[in-house]
Amino acid sequence: MFQRLSKTAVMVGARSGTSRAVRSGSKRLSDVQISGVTANVAELSNLDVDLGRFFTESENERRAFVAVIGTEVRDELFPRLDPVGRTISIDGIPFRVIGLLVKQGSAFGQSQDNVVYVPREALAKAWGARRGLSIYVKARGGVEGIPASMDEARAIFRALRKTAPSAPDPVSFVTAEAIQVVWRSISAGAFALLVFISGISLVVGAIVIANIMLVSVVERTKEIGIRLAIGAKKRDIRRQFLLEAALLSLGGGAVGVLFGWIISSLINAFSPLPTLVTPGLIFTGLTLATLTGLLAGVFPAVKASRLPPIEALRYE
Repeated sequence: MFQRLSKTAVMVGARSGTSRAVRSGSKRLSDVQISGVTANVAELSNLDVDLGRFFTESENERRAFVAVIGTEVRDELFPRLDPVGRTISIDGIPFRVIGLLVKQGSAFGQSQDNVVYVPREALAKAWGARRGLSIYVKARGGVEGIPASMDEARAIFRALRKTAPSAPDPVSFVTAEAIQVVWRSISAGAFALLVFISGISLVVGAIVIANIMLVSVVERTKEIGIRLAIGAKKRDIRRQFLLEAALLSLGGGAVGVLFGWIISSLINAFSPLPTLVTPGLIFTGLTLATLTGLLAGVFPAVKASRLPPIEALRYE
C-alpha cells in the first residue's frame, strides 16, 4: 500500500524478522537471525551473493520455502561444502538453500553473517505475520531526495494510522547519515575514554620512573663522585641518567605494545569487533613512552649532576 501511495519512492522493500534454531543433520546453530524480506531488499541493502542466487519476487509471492544463508551459518552447518541445493531445517521447517552471501563482517559489534534470508511471505506463513515490520525506501533523486521522501512517508503513515495532529509519529526513520552520526559519537566517546586512561597511565608511569631514577642516584652516589672527580662534566652525568630513563621507559613501552598487539589479535579473532594495529600506532606508542621517560628522568638527572664530588666520594 505504501508503494502505491508514495510519489517519491523509486523502490520499496519490506523486512520482518525472528530468531530461530537452524539444523542440518546432526549440526545445530541456535539464535540465528531469520530475515523475511521481499526480493528487492537484496538490491536495497547491497547484499552480494557469493554462490547461487537470491530468491525472486515470484518465489516470495508463492511463499516458497527457499533460503539464502550467511557465511557463519555455512561454516557451522556445511563446513568446507557447497551449501547450494542442500536443505536446512529452521525450527523444524525445511528450507532449500539457493544462495550463499558474501561475508558481511560485523556492525556495532553484531555479526551480519549469522543470518538466513527467506521470502517474507514464507516467514509469515511459517511463524505468523503479526510482528515488527521494517520498510526500505529508495528515494527518487538519491541522497538529495531523502528529506522529501521521509516527509511523504511520515504523512502517509500518519494518515493510515489515523494519528492525531498532536501525537508523535507512528514510525521512526533510520538513514545512512543517522547511522554514521551514531557511529561517530560512539567512536569519539571511546577515543576520549582511551585517551583519558592512557594519560593516567603515562602520569603513573612517569612517577614510577622518576622514583626509580631517584633511588638509583642515591645508590650510585659514590660512582657519580668518582666520575666527577676524574673529569666527567655535569652534562655527562645528566646525559647518562636521561639515557637510562629513556631506555627504561622504551623497554616498558615495548612490552606494553607487545601485550596490546596480542590482546588486539585475540579480540579480532574471537569477537565481532574489528581491530587493527598499524606500524604508525606502534611508533607513536614507543615515542610517547620514550618521551615520558625523558621527562620523568630530568629531575633525577639534574640532581645527580649537582652532587658535590667531595661529599659524593665520602658517601657510604
